[in-house]
Amino acid sequence: MMGEQFSWIIFGLMILGGLILGRFFKRCSTIFIMPSLIFPILPFPMGPKEEGFNPNLYLTPTLKYSVIGKGLSLMYEPQLVSMVNRINQELKSERFELIDVNRSPMASIGFFANPSSLTPSVRFLGVTARVNIKLSYFPDNDWGRMADAMDAFGKDLLTIIGDTLGGMQEIGVRGAVLVLLYSKLTLNDPNYYEQAEAVVIFIPRETLNEFNAFRLKFNQLYEQSEIFAFKGKDQIKVLFEEFLQG
Repeated sequence: MMGEQFSWIIFGLMILGGLILGRFFKRCSTIFIMPSLIFPILPFPMGPKEEGFNPNLYLTPTLKYSVIGKGLSLMYEPQLVSMVNRINQELKSERFELIDVNRSPMASIGFFANPSSLTPSVRFLGVTARVNIKLSYFPDNDWGRMADAMDAFGKDLLTIIGDTLGGMQEIGVRGAVLVLLYSKLTLNDPNYYEQAEAVVIFIPRETLNEFNAFRLKFNQLYEQSEIFAFKGKDQIKVLFEEFLQG
């Protein structure tokens, strides 16, 4: 009889304990659930981040630089990353693409030497991109194809390069270099590079500032810059693997 009463007492204590724990966990869950109900209406400082876009794929790898170029790339890495992201956001188009490290050993964004410069320490802030041209307003000749590419994307790229360059006061960074590949074929066409052309335009800092301030036209920009031209898959391979140096 005593054992039976003892069993009922134990059973009662277990039920009472269960009720107390139930109330405790109910109260705790209320504490943790309430913020999730309230705080979604508040704006959190989460910057926009595009799924699958890695800006580092478009920066010239440090191993590809000389000592001078490597020093500049490390010093200005945040500005270079910001520049990649801005180009990706503002020039988003099925007709435009930055060059990544899988396509060119120097990728898209970095500091490049002018092979004709007599000062080996001088570098130019550069962007390499490829585009599809439509020739809606320009003739289908050497000048017209280049003009179409520059009109469609070159102007915007020079604006972004100029803005970034304005925050780089290093005396060794003398200006900008725009490497622009263009073809009438779409970017996903397997024969794109067979018919592609490219221009490499080394632009002095002051000339770029004048152009972006609308005080120079394209022909004046070209006159004050140094331009190299490449045509076809083989020459573009030389451009990527030999001509561009950091």
